[in-house]
Amino acid sequence: MATKVALKTVPRTPTTEPSKKKRERIDMLERRPSKDWFVALRTARGRTKWFCRFSLTGLYPRLYGPFASKRKVLLFLDAAIGEIGDFWTQLDEARHKYAIEEEFENVNWGPIIEHPLATQRR
Repeated sequence: MATKVALKTVPRTPTTEPSKKKRERIDMLERRPSKDWFVALRTARGRTKWFCRFSLTGLYPRLYGPFASKRKVLLFLDAAIGEIGDFWTQLDEARHKYAIEEEFENVNWGPIIEHPLATQRR
């Protein structure tokens, strides 16, 4: 004897819809990525692993990684710059120790950012 089974269609509601993963934003980077920021290495299985070349004036470049994609490299770099940004005050204190203060003694300027728009000639 065959049993009848009724299939019921459930309408999609906010709880039954597949959730889309929200894409992480990159907020701290001031410049567009450059080719020299990325180092690609192939594994023995032929997969590409990405490293971030991180350099600071006066130090040898460091390679951080491996990461699965260039986007993951940029997310790491964005987070790293966010962490480094917390130390701007300490860097300014070190600058204050050695900088010439003559003309601008009463002005507490931070570092001068060499933005391309500021250095363009008319």
